[in-house]
Amino acid sequence: MTWAYQDGSSKMLELVNQGLYQDQTDQYAKITDCVPRAAMQSGIGVENIIPAGTAVQNGRTSYIGDAYNRDGYHLDLIHGRYTASLTWYAKIFGKSPFDVSYRPDGMSQFCADMCKTAVAKALETPMSVTSLQEDFGVNPDAVFSVLDRPVFINFGLDAGSADSAGNVWNSITSQVSGAALRQVFNNKGYGTDICVTVEERFDGIASDGMLYEGSDFVMPDKAARSSFYGSGRSAVMISGLYPGQAYDMKVYASSAQGDKSTFRFTGGNSGEASLETAGNSDKTVCVAGIVADEGGRIRMENMSGNGGVYHLNALAIIPHLSVPGKKAVYINFTEPDATQESGWNNVIACQSGFEMPVLKYADGSPSGISLKIAGSFAGTTSEGAAETQTLLNMPASVSETGFWVNGVEKDGILAECGEVVFHGLDSDAACDIHFFGSLTNAAEVYEAEYSTFGRTDNFIALNCNNNTSLTATLSGVYAAADGSLRITVTPGATSADRYKVGYINAMAIMVPAMIDIEPFEPVAKDPWDGKSVVQPRVDAFGNYLIYCGAELAWIAERVNKGTPVDGVKLASDIDLGGQPWTPIGYGSWFNGNFDGQGYHIRNMYINKSDLTGNTHFCALIGGTNNINSSIRNLYLSGRIEVPTNMVAKAIVGSLIGKANNIGSISNCHSDVRFIVYGTPGYVGGLTGFMKSAEVKNSSYSGIITVNGTVTNGLGGLTGCTNSSVAGVEAVFNGCSFSGNIDYKGSKAPKYVGGINGYSNITAGSETITNNYISGTISAGGSNKGVIVGLRKTPGFFCDNNYYLDDFGYNDAGGEKATAAEFHSGKVAYLLNGDHSEMLFGQNLDRSESMPEVYTGGNHVYKVTFSVAGKPYDTVYSNAALRLPPAPEVAGKDFYGWEDADGKLYTAASVISSDLDLSARFSSAIGSLSESAQTSIEIIGNVMVVKSQGAPSTLVIYSVDGRVVMQVQVSRSDTEIPMPALPTGLYIASCAGISCKFSR
Repeated sequence: MTWAYQDGSSKMLELVNQGLYQDQTDQYAKITDCVPRAAMQSGIGVENIIPAGTAVQNGRTSYIGDAYNRDGYHLDLIHGRYTASLTWYAKIFGKSPFDVSYRPDGMSQFCADMCKTAVAKALETPMSVTSLQEDFGVNPDAVFSVLDRPVFINFGLDAGSADSAGNVWNSITSQVSGAALRQVFNNKGYGTDICVTVEERFDGIASDGMLYEGSDFVMPDKAARSSFYGSGRSAVMISGLYPGQAYDMKVYASSAQGDKSTFRFTGGNSGEASLETAGNSDKTVCVAGIVADEGGRIRMENMSGNGGVYHLNALAIIPHLSVPGKKAVYINFTEPDATQESGWNNVIACQSGFEMPVLKYADGSPSGISLKIAGSFAGTTSEGAAETQTLLNMPASVSETGFWVNGVEKDGILAECGEVVFHGLDSDAACDIHFFGSLTNAAEVYEAEYSTFGRTDNFIALNCNNNTSLTATLSGVYAAADGSLRITVTPGATSADRYKVGYINAMAIMVPAMIDIEPFEPVAKDPWDGKSVVQPRVDAFGNYLIYCGAELAWIAERVNKGTPVDGVKLASDIDLGGQPWTPIGYGSWFNGNFDGQGYHIRNMYINKSDLTGNTHFCALIGGTNNINSSIRNLYLSGRIEVPTNMVAKAIVGSLIGKANNIGSISNCHSDVRFIVYGTPGYVGGLTGFMKSAEVKNSSYSGIITVNGTVTNGLGGLTGCTNSSVAGVEAVFNGCSFSGNIDYKGSKAPKYVGGINGYSNITAGSETITNNYISGTISAGGSNKGVIVGLRKTPGFFCDNNYYLDDFGYNDAGGEKATAAEFHSGKVAYLLNGDHSEMLFGQNLDRSESMPEVYTGGNHVYKVTFSVAGKPYDTVYSNAALRLPPAPEVAGKDFYGWEDADGKLYTAASVISSDLDLSARFSSAIGSLSESAQTSIEIIGNVMVVKSQGAPSTLVIYSVDGRVVMQVQVSRSDTEIPMPALPTGLYIASCAGISCKFSR
């Protein structure tokens, strides 16, 4: 059983426009209706159905939501494919999905358990959905980000404008269940973790709202006019909010003839308000102080206040700038003359009776907590680690000093237990407590055990020997009913030194409290100054969010020092200011994921004289070496200069220098200018060198000028694909090279190609399909190809590629097309192959447009036109139908174009599929229209159709194009008694011949 497609995706919208489905729910219902009947008719039996589609639908009820597809219909490469393959395994082998221990790299155990549960429930009830919301509705591994600025959302077809007094609007464009807006920005244009999902569908989309004239919003006209509307009840889920943070939810609703609309918000609390929408142009309602639940969610229900039609035009989510969190009380166990560090409370005596009546938070404010030494420690130490890396972020004066206890008498002292008592804690609020102990230059195990006694008892141990990075943490600690918490420090059970010594140098009590926040602003501004390095923020999934060049430089510096970075997301366009850029992964590998989110990195400038073939690679990202990494959704501009002292065999690209390993490069576009003075080994528009990867929907449109020498491979997209590892696969699919390669060097490169200079995957395969080359190449060399220069890959497949000029090169694997064929939409249509996957679209309203990445709105349809059964013209159209010149037939008037069902198409028609249309002609009233095969004659109340061709259909229309009657006409003469038609004019049409008559 297959699965339903992603709601709101371009693929689903295409099928909805064709009238096949209403939405994902409808598609799933039709799948489950069809599959059992097909199983019975084929003799397979319903008991042998593999319910992969139901498993996927079950999974969509979890926290993952409608994110099971990578492109709207193919399954996501991690949880999507994992769910489907588990279903096949469990059904075919009769096993439980929980027997499988494997899970894909990067998938949490919780997600794996969710997928297995989705499969198990599908096996139990294969033809109906089982909700996983109760057990898997919230991802426990999620790290939530605080919303610090308002978010504005428009509901409807028209996206909001970004120029309304500096406020950025987000538009969710589909009203069907499951439709989601995942890339939501705050009013300053900074990315957030918020996702808006339609949980219960609206009836439709309207555009009759009034322009907003009130003062609560600065709202673009498009946002004010468009709305979702419905009757009954609809619901929207807002997720990715910070649990416990409060938000004011402000709504605008307006329509020409709407009714009262009610909006109910439910999170950790609930509230509702209503608004009269008819003619409204200045009123909003605000439901204040709605708190996000523990999963970071607020649900908005929409309904009519009086049983009519409700509308939802716009929503503002306005955060309260205080959030539930934990404030730190830092405690330094030290000596009397110790430095008083800012933010730390110094405990300067280790003997019983010492008190600190007021402990301060790290920000200097009083905490209301007091401390008393209730049991003496054995003594103090100043031999702790001076340099530490822990979450306590201790200065040396804190980490070096501490107290100790011992289990065996040492120097006449025996203190088996030191005891500290705190008062003033909230007994109903859980604290987290971190302990640090350290002694340097010792070979034994100095273990300390830290115990807490409050509502419950807890303990944890820590090896203090030469400790510089470890802390012992007790989470969820509650004070006793009177607000007291007793903590003891004792020697650990595994202390191995002679005296059984344990240490405590510092501790922190993380106390629940409301934390005031300030709206985020990048520390540095673009354009980048070439020097500033600023640590970026991290989103809910651990990705670094990049708002400016200084933050991107921090990523480069961190990676190049050997510290892994798992994920990078651009949250704004970046201007690198033309300052010298050091690649991310320069002398090391970048092994994370990089998502440009559709943003543009501009003015990148690279001129590195220390590039070598072994360690340094030239590009935005120098080198990658992780098959699970991806680079996607990025636009890149700038300049790369390869100096004359370049070491031979160095590797140069604009996006990645050496992709030693990478999973995928998708939707990445570069027009970086290359000027080569030195002698690099490989140069490619996107990558210099590549092993195993899929490059999809990507392009290079810049200029590569070679004044020096490229010694090996030179390619429009990549200089070389090369590997001797078994199973390696390189794929180029849906890409284009429209740039220019101008080779002026004295020595020609070995390999030159429009897509790939040199294919040499000796134990694997390479596929180059559905790409086009419209750029120019001027380069000598013995191995030159329009598509690929030299191919040594045994499993090499190259097909359905198109090019504008062959440059006099080998053109194997490609087909030449004219500029007119490119501009007309023909090539874009052909590049999509069998149209099972849409790669290219084209905006045919623009003259001399070229194929571009498919977005749904630029879909190219093929429309063939025929006259009297003979081909007349083929026109490629977007949704607005384009027509050829009207045909001329002697003695007949051209009436229009019709399909096989007699539906008439005009220049005002909107289409959603390929079409075959034929010309309809008419002659004078009562006259005969004929061809060599068919004639129509009216004799009294009888219409006589004479046909010598294949059987066809006679259609009678009213003059406004409505079908009045249809009759099947055989090869012989057919007499058709005329029905009692009302008085008027009619048109009879059959086999391309038409006759106008009156009744």
